[in-house]
Amino acid sequence: MAKRESQGLQIALILFVMVTVVLAVTTYLYWSKSEANLKEAAELRIKTQEAENSVRVALDENIRLKQMIGHAAEEKLDAVQTAYDEDMTRFAQTLPEEERNYRRLPHHLEIAIKDLNKQVVEANDRVKVLLAEKEQVRKEEQSLTSKAKETHEVAARDLQDVRTKVSADVSRVNEERTQLAQLLDQVRKESTSKEATQEGQIQTLAQEVQKLSVALHQKIEELNRIQKETFEVPDGEIAWVNQRSRSVWINLGEGDGLRRQMTFSVYGKGQNDMASAQKKASIEVTNVTGPKLAEARILQDDLSDPILAGDLIHSPVWSSGTRLHFALAGFMDVNGDGRSDRKLVRNLIGMSGGVVEAEDGEDGVAPGRMTMHTRYLVLGDRPTETTDAAARSAYTRMIDESRRLGVEQISVYKLLAWMGYRGEIKTVQLGRDARSEDFKARPEDGVLRKSTGNTSGVFRERRPAARTEQGAF
Repeated sequence: MAKRESQGLQIALILFVMVTVVLAVTTYLYWSKSEANLKEAAELRIKTQEAENSVRVALDENIRLKQMIGHAAEEKLDAVQTAYDEDMTRFAQTLPEEERNYRRLPHHLEIAIKDLNKQVVEANDRVKVLLAEKEQVRKEEQSLTSKAKETHEVAARDLQDVRTKVSADVSRVNEERTQLAQLLDQVRKESTSKEATQEGQIQTLAQEVQKLSVALHQKIEELNRIQKETFEVPDGEIAWVNQRSRSVWINLGEGDGLRRQMTFSVYGKGQNDMASAQKKASIEVTNVTGPKLAEARILQDDLSDPILAGDLIHSPVWSSGTRLHFALAGFMDVNGDGRSDRKLVRNLIGMSGGVVEAEDGEDGVAPGRMTMHTRYLVLGDRPTETTDAAARSAYTRMIDESRRLGVEQISVYKLLAWMGYRGEIKTVQLGRDARSEDFKARPEDGVLRKSTGNTSGVFRERRPAARTEQGAF
């Protein structure tokens, strides 16, 4: 019994020792694992601290960068990106992609500002030069104005002297004619009883009357010529020429009543009678820049005889400070198309400052009336026998009225040539689309002729040869 109890204690002791060893080993293993976990936890805490420090530094740098580019610390990245894109689009759109940043942008802006400053300096220098040129032109304009005024005064005095002399001559001739008429009447009364003896004296007196009439007619023609030459004087002159831009400047302006689109003929220096002078060019006013200065473009000129400063200009439908009066009569076909261009002539006169105060109507009723102030009767083609009788009668009345009032008659082609008008240029289609009427022969003077009689039997209409059995020929 005692032996069994001893064995039980041994077994219990062995079990206790085994449990103790197992517990000790298990405890050691858990302690080792705990040490490793503690060490790993410490390392993780260190890494976490470093990460938090890095994040804090990154946040600080982010805030500083936002503040450096002008944004608040709490600004969102999307808003910053949007502002960046707008700035690059506005200031760096033309720059390469690698140059689009806030580091390089000020450099490019500095270069652009320097270029702009250079352009501003150059523009200021150019303005100074232009101001100096303007001052020079103003001085030249004053000089030209003074010269023109002096020339006008001299011409006015000369005209007054001529008119006074001619008026005295006309008065003297009229007085002599009256005296001779009285003497002739007296002689005729006495010739009733002394017809046979005084026949020779009457013939002598008649011859003297005829001579005096011829002299009077010559004096009247001389007076008309002097008045015409005095009237057809230059309206102004060329102040400056720019052949490169095909433009000129003239010494007329708003102070003279000048308007745009008015045309002038250009004559050489020294010409006094524009009616007989040879025109060298034509110009059209494009801009009235001052009281005595206007710009015009060159419509027509001759390279062998170019426009020069000092050349004279003249227009038959314009006069400084006044409006010239015109009358129109006849069929006016300017471009040779067989249709009336009366409206074109009327518009050209109106655009140049003239007034059409009388015309012959196609129905025989002439609108308006010529007066002593009418300067020209502009004539087109005379009505033919096929024209309406009322139109022919109106044309004749216009001619008679102009002669009665002493109105000068000129052709429409001469008026347009004086005005410097250039007709429209017609384009002729060649090839398959060509038209036979585009190739009709035209006379040199531009007036179409029409047959007024029958064709002789000698002239027969040509027809293509008739086709026969042997062929067309």
